[in-house]
Amino acid sequence: MSTIAAGTTSTTGLVQTSDTTGNLVLQVNGTTPSLTLNTAGAHGVGSSPSYGTSGQVLTSAGSAASPTWTTPSSGAMTLISTKSNSGGYTNFTSLSGYDKYYILFTNIDQGSTTFLTMLFGYGSTPTYLTSGYSYEAIRASSTSVSSLGSSGGGSYAYLAYFPSTISLTVSGSCFITGFTSSTNISATSNFQLSNSMGGVVGSYIPSGGVPMTAIQIGFGSTVGGTVSLYGISS
Repeated sequence: MSTIAAGTTSTTGLVQTSDTTGNLVLQVNGTTPSLTLNTAGAHGVGSSPSYGTSGQVLTSAGSAASPTWTTPSSGAMTLISTKSNSGGYTNFTSLSGYDKYYILFTNIDQGSTTFLTMLFGYGSTPTYLTSGYSYEAIRASSTSVSSLGSSGGGSYAYLAYFPSTISLTVSGSCFITGFTSSTNISATSNFQLSNSMGGVVGSYIPSGGVPMTAIQIGFGSTVGGTVSLYGISS
């Protein structure tokens, strides 16, 4: 390899050695490799040198040591997918690795349906649970807070509730815990309607004895809007 070395005496202050490999090494203290550039232009650091792996970044070890390649933290919340609604239901399948999820839904058109619903499924081609859901819901307007009622053993979990069947859009979020539990899942959501009415829904979902792998969201006639799903690692 061709080298450029910073020596330690007046006669070896700068030494250049060439070859035909196409690699370039910068050395300090006479013979210690510090930075290596290979024929692809990749940067190797340290005396080894180390080129790291895809996605890693250089991290300083201070003025007395070589930097190292490290994998950056992905953070506590990771975006899994954002999907547009063009009708029917939005499905997130093959979910794994998280016990907690966060759902963000934006400008979902209700059509003529009263509830924005959510189903949980298991298996690779998922089977969705269609019974055993329980919920408790309230809605707050500019002048009052009212109960939307409750249900035990219903067909869906609920993300949002509409006061009438007139066409409105809804935006909001949902926090899900216990997704990998073989006992139960809980979900708490809040929402805001396009006519300024808002509310909160809390749901309890027995998991049927197996961890879930899928979430389905929609009205059955959903048009427009987006749904984003995040995995939470802490």
